[in-house]
Amino acid sequence: MKFELKEIQQLTGQRCKIYSVLMEGDEKTLFEQFLAENRNDSPQEVKIITSDLIAIGKRFGAQDLYFRPKKEGRLGDGIEAIFDKPNANLRLYAIKYGRILLV
Repeated sequence: MKFELKEIQQLTGQRCKIYSVLMEGDEKTLFEQFLAENRNDSPQEVKIITSDLIAIGKRFGAQDLYFRPKKEGRLGDGIEAIFDKPNANLRLYAIKYGRILLV
């Protein structure tokens, strides 16, 4: 399975570079697929997630306040969930590495 990391120019800023995975043979990154699959059913949640990612990339960096308390994945695996409201239907996962975020 081959893939490449694609920087998401619309979200990236001076505070944090934001990337998504593009699988070999796909035209859209995994993040673009996430948006396409959920845009119609949960437009408000997609808007909130996108706004948070813009804030992370351009204004504040990948601060802990944008991520749920560590309840996801295994200890040390680096997987974090973007903070969401308790009754939210969508959850976006990311890996933080310094000033880089892979969604």
